[in-house]
Amino acid sequence: MWEEAFGGAAAQMKRRWAFCASASARIEGGVTQGRTKAAINRKPKSQISEQEAHQIVTQATEAVYPKFRAIDELTQHNLQKVLQAMQRHRLSQLHFTRADGYGHADYGVQTLDEIFADVFGAEAGLVRIQFVSGTHAIAAALFGVLRPGMRF
Repeated sequence: MWEEAFGGAAAQMKRRWAFCASASARIEGGVTQGRTKAAINRKPKSQISEQEAHQIVTQATEAVYPKFRAIDELTQHNLQKVLQAMQRHRLSQLHFTRADGYGHADYGVQTLDEIFADVFGAEAGLVRIQFVSGTHAIAAALFGVLRPGMRF
């Protein structure tokens, strides 16, 4: 049934549903801790058949499928942009070799900056692990161009 309705996306949808179901089971498991055995073993008052459950799952899957499809398409588009930028800048094994640590002739860092600038459509890029947040990066940029006593 799944394969007929969704084609190649069926396996992906099953994995997503299984993840949601396992997360729900873990949450339920946490709630039942501290209850008596009688309360845990008691059957719920209203039960639905397997066919009704399957129908509910199918309807829910059909309802969220367009959202998942849009996310998958955006992911593919962005991945293609990154791969094309890496090809344009001829990223190779040379860019992953060790440098002296002082930043002189570090082709990997320079190429990474160029790739990020290309992917995000910027003039230039500066990608460093030393920037711990966006605010830190903005402050570094402002300190780089502003001088004490400058007024606007």
